[in-house]
Amino acid sequence: VEEEKDIFTRTEWDRFYRAMTPHFQPLLALLITSGARWGEATALQVRDLDVDAGVIHVRRAWKKGAQGVVLGAPKTQRGRRAIMLPDHVVAMLAPLAAGRPPEDFLLTSPTGRVIHRTNFVERHWKPALAAAGITKDLSPHSARHTFASWALMEGVAPQIVQHRLGHESLETTSRRYAHLLLDAQRAAVDAIGWEPSPGA
Repeated sequence: VEEEKDIFTRTEWDRFYRAMTPHFQPLLALLITSGARWGEATALQVRDLDVDAGVIHVRRAWKKGAQGVVLGAPKTQRGRRAIMLPDHVVAMLAPLAAGRPPEDFLLTSPTGRVIHRTNFVERHWKPALAAAGITKDLSPHSARHTFASWALMEGVAPQIVQHRLGHESLETTSRRYAHLLLDAQRAAVDAIGWEPSPGA
């Protein structure tokens, strides 16, 4: 079992979201509701958003290469996936795609450039955490762990969580979130509902 990672509570996330620079709120909304990796979310292009279906198509991701960060395939074979989004998140993203070339990045910096993680964390993520009064060790990747934890705690099937995270196998999901899956077993225990009859 891997070490448990810090996650946001729902109250903390609400405070953090409100404290975030408004320009980046659509990015936060996407991260918390999709489970996508930072490198996948910031690599989405306009053509990857299907507004009518309410889906984003993860087809590429930023990766560290010999010459710095480069655009490549997702981390795993299952990383290429379609992720359904809530209607309110689609409504936030749709204006960002309207009228733009399909190969443009969907989410950009205020100047229209690629969002660089280090710059974003120092100028926006950390100040928003501070403004929200959150002292936990939380990074953009924590939004992914938070999504998975919230979903599993609400009884979403591990296979669905695995797909949305793009994990290569269910074993990866189970190992990473074993403590939550153990808690969920209470429902299975209660569902059986069997006890020996009196005198058996």
